[in-house]
Amino acid sequence: MCSLRRLDALLGLLALLLLAGCDAMMFDPCSPPAPVVRGDSFVIGLALIPGGNASDLAITINAESPTIGLCNQTFQNYLITKFNAQIAVFNLRVDRLQVLRIPYPDVIFPLVNATANGLRPTMTVVAFRNNINSVPAYLANGGNDTAIGGAGFVVSLALLIRFETGVLRFLQWFDLTCNDCGGSTSQLCIRQIGVNSCATPFTNCTCGGRSNCSYTDEVFDSCSTALNTGFSGTDLNSAAFRTGAQIQRLNAFSLVSLYYTAKSAVLSQYNAIYTNIASQYASLTADANAQQTEADGFNTADRLAPVVLRVTPMCKV
Repeated sequence: MCSLRRLDALLGLLALLLLAGCDAMMFDPCSPPAPVVRGDSFVIGLALIPGGNASDLAITINAESPTIGLCNQTFQNYLITKFNAQIAVFNLRVDRLQVLRIPYPDVIFPLVNATANGLRPTMTVVAFRNNINSVPAYLANGGNDTAIGGAGFVVSLALLIRFETGVLRFLQWFDLTCNDCGGSTSQLCIRQIGVNSCATPFTNCTCGGRSNCSYTDEVFDSCSTALNTGFSGTDLNSAAFRTGAQIQRLNAFSLVSLYYTAKSAVLSQYNAIYTNIASQYASLTADANAQQTEADGFNTADRLAPVVLRVTPMCKV
Protein backbone atom coordinates (compact mmCIF):
# COMPACT_ATOMS: atom_id res chain seq x y z
CA MET A 1 0.00 0.00 0.00
CA CYS A 2 1.39 3.40 -0.96
CA SER A 3 1.70 5.88 1.88
CA LEU A 4 0.85 9.54 1.45
CA ARG A 5 4.54 10.31 1.85
CA ARG A 6 5.33 7.98 -1.06
CA LEU A 7 2.55 9.54 -3.14
CA ASP A 8 4.09 12.96 -2.53
CA ALA A 9 7.35 11.70 -3.99
CA LEU A 10 5.71 10.02 -6.97
CA LEU A 11 3.84 13.21 -7.83
CA GLY A 12 6.95 15.32 -7.46
CA LEU A 13 5.39 17.47 -4.76
CA LEU A 14 8.59 18.32 -2.93
CA ALA A 15 9.40 21.27 -0.72
CA LEU A 16 12.37 22.17 1.44
CA LEU A 17 11.57 23.62 4.83
CA LEU A 18 14.18 26.17 5.84
CA LEU A 19 13.86 27.31 9.42
CA ALA A 20 14.85 30.69 10.73
CA GLY A 21 16.73 31.14 13.97
CA CYS A 22 15.97 34.01 16.32
CA ASP A 23 19.47 35.45 16.09
CA ALA A 24 20.18 35.17 12.39
CA MET A 25 17.21 34.78 10.10
CA MET A 26 18.41 33.44 6.75
CA PHE A 27 15.02 33.84 5.11
CA ASP A 28 12.87 36.67 6.42
CA PRO A 29 9.09 36.35 5.90
CA CYS A 30 8.67 39.91 7.20
CA SER A 31 10.76 41.51 4.45
CA PRO A 32 8.79 43.26 1.67
CA PRO A 33 8.71 40.87 -1.31
CA ALA A 34 10.01 42.10 -4.65
CA PRO A 35 7.82 41.47 -7.72
CA VAL A 36 8.34 37.88 -8.87
CA VAL A 37 8.58 35.90 -12.07
CA ARG A 38 8.09 32.17 -12.48
CA GLY A 39 10.97 30.20 -10.99
CA ASP A 40 11.97 32.81 -8.39
CA SER A 41 12.38 31.81 -4.76
CA PHE A 42 9.66 33.09 -2.46
CA VAL A 43 9.68 33.00 1.34
CA ILE A 44 6.59 32.57 3.50
CA GLY A 45 6.18 32.09 7.23
CA LEU A 46 3.79 29.88 9.15
CA ALA A 47 2.81 30.90 12.66
CA LEU A 48 1.77 27.83 14.68
CA ILE A 49 -0.54 28.91 17.50
CA PRO A 50 -1.68 26.31 20.05
CA GLY A 51 -4.78 26.84 22.16
CA GLY A 52 -6.48 29.49 20.03
CA ASN A 53 -9.88 29.92 18.41
CA ALA A 54 -9.50 30.61 14.69
CA SER A 55 -12.36 33.11 14.48
CA ASP A 56 -11.20 35.04 17.54
CA LEU A 57 -7.61 35.07 16.26
CA ALA A 58 -8.77 36.40 12.88
CA ILE A 59 -10.59 39.27 14.59
CA THR A 60 -7.59 39.99 16.83
CA ILE A 61 -5.14 40.00 13.91
CA ASN A 62 -7.32 42.43 11.96
CA ALA A 63 -7.85 44.66 14.99
CA GLU A 64 -4.29 44.67 16.32
CA SER A 65 -2.30 44.88 13.11
CA PRO A 66 -4.45 45.58 10.04
CA THR A 67 -1.53 46.96 8.01
CA ILE A 68 1.40 45.00 9.47
CA GLY A 69 -0.10 41.59 10.15
CA LEU A 70 1.99 38.87 11.80
CA CYS A 71 5.12 41.02 11.45
CA ASN A 72 3.88 43.44 14.10
CA GLN A 73 6.45 42.88 16.88
CA THR A 74 4.01 43.79 19.64
CA PHE A 75 1.49 41.31 18.27
CA GLN A 76 4.17 38.62 17.98
CA ASN A 77 5.02 39.15 21.64
CA TYR A 78 1.33 38.73 22.48
CA LEU A 79 1.18 35.42 20.59
CA ILE A 80 4.27 34.18 22.40
CA THR A 81 3.14 35.26 25.85
CA LYS A 82 -0.44 34.01 25.58
CA PHE A 83 -0.06 30.97 23.30
CA ASN A 84 3.66 30.09 23.18
CA ALA A 85 3.46 30.44 19.40
CA GLN A 86 6.12 29.02 17.10
CA ILE A 87 7.22 29.89 13.59
CA ALA A 88 8.36 27.91 10.55
CA VAL A 89 9.86 29.59 7.47
CA PHE A 90 9.64 28.03 4.01
CA ASN A 91 11.59 28.99 0.90
CA LEU A 92 9.33 28.14 -2.06
CA ARG A 93 9.88 28.18 -5.81
CA VAL A 94 7.35 30.39 -7.59
CA ASP A 95 4.74 28.46 -9.60
CA ARG A 96 5.84 25.01 -8.58
CA LEU A 97 3.37 22.73 -6.85
CA GLN A 98 4.86 22.02 -3.44
CA VAL A 99 3.87 20.31 -0.22
CA LEU A 100 4.93 21.76 3.12
CA ARG A 101 4.72 19.16 5.86
CA ILE A 102 4.24 19.99 9.53
CA PRO A 103 5.39 16.91 11.49
CA TYR A 104 3.20 15.36 14.15
CA PRO A 105 5.52 16.10 17.13
CA ASP A 106 5.37 19.81 16.29
CA VAL A 107 1.59 19.68 16.58
CA ILE A 108 0.86 17.22 19.38
CA PHE A 109 3.32 18.45 22.02
CA PRO A 110 2.34 22.16 21.85
CA LEU A 111 -1.31 21.05 21.71
CA VAL A 112 -1.24 19.04 24.94
CA ASN A 113 0.94 21.65 26.65
CA ALA A 114 -1.65 24.30 25.76
CA THR A 115 -4.49 22.31 27.31
CA ALA A 116 -2.36 21.66 30.40
CA ASN A 117 -2.12 25.45 30.74
CA GLY A 118 -5.88 25.91 30.50
CA LEU A 119 -6.10 26.82 26.80
CA ARG A 120 -8.33 25.25 24.14
CA PRO A 121 -7.38 21.82 22.74
CA THR A 122 -6.59 23.30 19.31
CA MET A 123 -3.66 24.09 17.04
CA THR A 124 -4.03 26.82 14.41
CA VAL A 125 -1.76 28.00 11.61
CA VAL A 126 -1.50 31.39 9.88
CA ALA A 127 0.50 31.81 6.66
CA PHE A 128 2.11 35.22 6.22
CA ARG A 129 4.55 37.31 4.21
CA ASN A 130 5.27 40.88 5.26
CA ASN A 131 1.91 42.61 5.87
CA ILE A 132 -0.22 39.94 4.16
CA ASN A 133 -1.54 36.92 6.01
CA SER A 134 -4.08 34.15 5.62
CA VAL A 135 -6.97 33.65 7.99
CA PRO A 136 -6.15 31.19 10.79
CA ALA A 137 -6.80 27.52 9.99
CA TYR A 138 -7.00 24.57 12.35
CA LEU A 139 -4.35 21.86 12.27
CA ALA A 140 -5.94 19.98 15.17
CA ASN A 141 -9.00 20.01 17.40
CA GLY A 142 -9.49 17.94 20.52
CA GLY A 143 -12.70 19.43 21.85
CA ASN A 144 -16.46 19.40 21.41
CA ASP A 145 -16.80 22.90 19.93
CA THR A 146 -19.83 22.71 17.63
CA ALA A 147 -18.53 25.62 15.54
CA ILE A 148 -15.43 23.58 14.65
CA GLY A 149 -17.36 20.36 14.19
CA GLY A 150 -15.04 17.37 13.96
CA ALA A 151 -12.03 16.37 16.02
CA GLY A 152 -8.61 14.99 15.12
CA PHE A 153 -5.52 16.06 13.17
CA VAL A 154 -6.01 17.76 9.80
CA VAL A 155 -4.70 15.63 6.94
CA SER A 156 -4.28 18.32 4.30
CA LEU A 157 -4.73 22.03 3.64
CA ALA A 158 -4.41 23.89 0.33
CA LEU A 159 -2.81 27.35 0.22
CA LEU A 160 -3.22 29.63 -2.81
CA ILE A 161 -0.60 32.38 -3.11
CA ARG A 162 -2.14 35.08 -5.32
CA PHE A 163 -0.23 37.74 -7.29
CA GLU A 164 -1.08 40.60 -9.61
CA THR A 165 1.71 41.37 -12.10
CA GLY A 166 4.22 39.77 -9.73
CA VAL A 167 3.02 41.61 -6.62
CA LEU A 168 1.72 39.50 -3.72
CA ARG A 169 -1.94 40.24 -2.98
CA PHE A 170 -3.45 37.36 -0.97
CA LEU A 171 -2.67 34.18 0.95
CA GLN A 172 -5.85 32.12 0.87
CA TRP A 173 -6.90 28.63 1.95
CA PHE A 174 -8.73 26.66 -0.74
CA ASP A 175 -11.62 24.40 0.24
CA LEU A 176 -10.69 20.74 -0.28
CA THR A 177 -14.08 19.83 1.28
CA CYS A 178 -14.89 16.89 3.55
CA ASN A 179 -16.36 14.74 0.79
CA ASP A 180 -13.64 12.14 1.31
CA CYS A 181 -14.23 11.68 5.03
CA GLY A 182 -18.01 11.50 5.26
CA GLY A 183 -19.14 15.03 4.44
CA SER A 184 -19.50 18.20 6.47
CA THR A 185 -21.41 16.47 9.29
CA SER A 186 -18.79 13.76 9.81
CA GLN A 187 -16.96 13.74 13.11
CA LEU A 188 -13.74 13.85 11.10
CA CYS A 189 -14.68 17.09 9.31
CA ILE A 190 -13.07 20.16 10.87
CA ARG A 191 -14.84 23.33 9.80
CA GLN A 192 -12.41 26.14 9.06
CA ILE A 193 -13.14 29.79 8.23
CA GLY A 194 -14.69 29.36 4.79
CA VAL A 195 -13.26 25.89 4.14
CA ASN A 196 -13.56 22.33 5.47
CA SER A 197 -10.78 19.83 6.21
CA CYS A 198 -10.67 16.07 6.80
CA ALA A 199 -8.90 14.87 9.93
CA THR A 200 -7.10 11.77 11.16
CA PRO A 201 -8.77 10.38 14.32
CA PHE A 202 -7.02 10.37 17.69
CA THR A 203 -6.97 6.58 17.72
CA ASN A 204 -4.55 6.58 14.75
CA CYS A 205 -2.13 8.88 16.56
CA THR A 206 -1.13 7.15 19.78
CA CYS A 207 1.44 4.50 20.56
CA GLY A 208 -1.36 2.33 21.89
CA GLY A 209 0.89 0.50 24.33
CA ARG A 210 3.45 -0.46 21.66
CA SER A 211 7.00 -0.76 22.96
CA ASN A 212 9.84 1.30 21.45
CA CYS A 213 7.26 3.67 19.97
CA SER A 214 8.25 7.18 18.88
CA TYR A 215 6.17 9.93 17.29
CA THR A 216 8.95 10.22 14.69
CA ASP A 217 8.07 6.72 13.40
CA GLU A 218 6.63 6.54 9.88
CA VAL A 219 3.32 5.23 11.20
CA PHE A 220 2.65 8.76 12.48
CA ASP A 221 3.14 10.38 9.06
CA SER A 222 -0.64 10.28 8.59
CA CYS A 223 -0.97 12.43 11.72
CA SER A 224 1.15 15.19 10.18
CA THR A 225 -0.41 17.95 8.09
CA ALA A 226 0.46 18.45 4.42
CA LEU A 227 0.05 22.01 3.14
CA ASN A 228 -0.37 21.88 -0.64
CA THR A 229 0.77 25.23 -2.06
CA GLY A 230 0.13 26.72 -5.49
CA PHE A 231 0.42 30.10 -7.20
CA SER A 232 -2.29 32.02 -9.05
CA GLY A 233 -2.52 35.31 -10.93
CA THR A 234 0.32 36.72 -13.05
CA ASP A 235 4.03 37.36 -12.66
CA LEU A 236 6.02 40.53 -13.34
CA ASN A 237 5.94 39.76 -17.08
CA SER A 238 2.15 39.17 -17.00
CA ALA A 239 2.68 35.43 -17.51
CA ALA A 240 -0.13 33.45 -15.89
CA PHE A 241 0.71 31.10 -13.04
CA ARG A 242 -0.46 27.52 -13.50
CA THR A 243 -0.15 25.74 -10.16
CA GLY A 244 -3.09 27.52 -8.55
CA ALA A 245 -5.42 25.72 -10.95
CA GLN A 246 -3.70 22.44 -10.07
CA ILE A 247 -4.39 23.05 -6.38
CA GLN A 248 -8.03 23.69 -7.21
CA ARG A 249 -8.18 20.37 -9.06
CA LEU A 250 -6.72 18.38 -6.17
CA ASN A 251 -10.14 16.90 -5.44
CA ALA A 252 -10.04 15.21 -8.84
CA PHE A 253 -7.15 13.00 -7.67
CA SER A 254 -7.59 13.56 -3.97
CA LEU A 255 -4.73 12.42 -1.76
CA VAL A 256 -7.17 12.55 1.13
CA SER A 257 -9.50 10.19 -0.71
CA LEU A 258 -6.64 7.79 -1.42
CA TYR A 259 -5.69 7.88 2.25
CA TYR A 260 -9.17 7.01 3.48
CA THR A 261 -9.70 4.42 0.77
CA ALA A 262 -6.48 2.73 1.84
CA LYS A 263 -7.73 2.75 5.41
CA SER A 264 -11.02 1.12 4.24
CA ALA A 265 -12.91 3.80 6.15
CA VAL A 266 -16.67 4.28 5.83
CA LEU A 267 -18.98 6.85 7.39
CA SER A 268 -20.30 4.50 10.08
CA GLN A 269 -16.71 3.95 11.21
CA TYR A 270 -16.00 7.69 11.27
CA ASN A 271 -18.87 8.39 13.62
CA ALA A 272 -18.19 5.35 15.79
CA ILE A 273 -14.71 6.68 16.50
CA TYR A 274 -15.82 9.46 18.79
CA THR A 275 -18.35 8.02 21.19
CA ASN A 276 -16.58 10.07 23.86
CA ILE A 277 -14.27 12.79 22.54
CA ALA A 278 -13.23 13.99 25.99
CA SER A 279 -12.19 10.50 27.07
CA GLN A 280 -10.26 9.80 23.88
CA TYR A 281 -8.53 13.19 23.98
CA ALA A 282 -7.51 12.45 27.57
CA SER A 283 -5.97 9.17 26.38
CA LEU A 284 -4.19 11.02 23.58
CA THR A 285 -2.82 13.55 26.09
CA ALA A 286 -1.53 10.82 28.39
CA ASP A 287 0.16 9.12 25.45
CA ALA A 288 1.75 12.40 24.33
CA ASN A 289 3.01 13.17 27.82
CA ALA A 290 4.69 9.77 27.89
CA GLN A 291 6.39 10.59 24.59
CA GLN A 292 7.32 14.19 25.43
CA THR A 293 11.02 13.48 25.82
CA GLU A 294 11.15 12.14 22.27
CA ALA A 295 10.70 15.67 20.91
CA ASP A 296 14.27 16.72 21.68
CA GLY A 297 16.57 16.25 18.73
CA PHE A 298 13.76 15.41 16.32
CA ASN A 299 15.00 15.46 12.75
CA THR A 300 13.41 13.84 9.72
CA ALA A 301 15.98 15.06 7.20
CA ASP A 302 16.64 11.46 6.17
CA ARG A 303 12.99 10.84 5.25
CA LEU A 304 11.99 10.53 1.61
CA ALA A 305 10.30 13.93 1.16
CA PRO A 306 9.33 16.61 1.90
CA VAL A 307 12.20 17.50 4.23
CA VAL A 308 11.26 18.94 7.61
CA LEU A 309 14.02 20.04 9.94
CA ARG A 310 12.46 21.68 13.00
CA VAL A 311 9.88 24.24 13.99
CA THR A 312 11.46 26.97 16.08
CA PRO A 313 9.95 29.27 18.73
CA MET A 314 8.73 32.64 17.52
CA CYS A 315 11.31 35.28 18.43
CA LYS A 316 10.21 37.61 21.20
CA VAL A 317 11.31 41.21 20.75
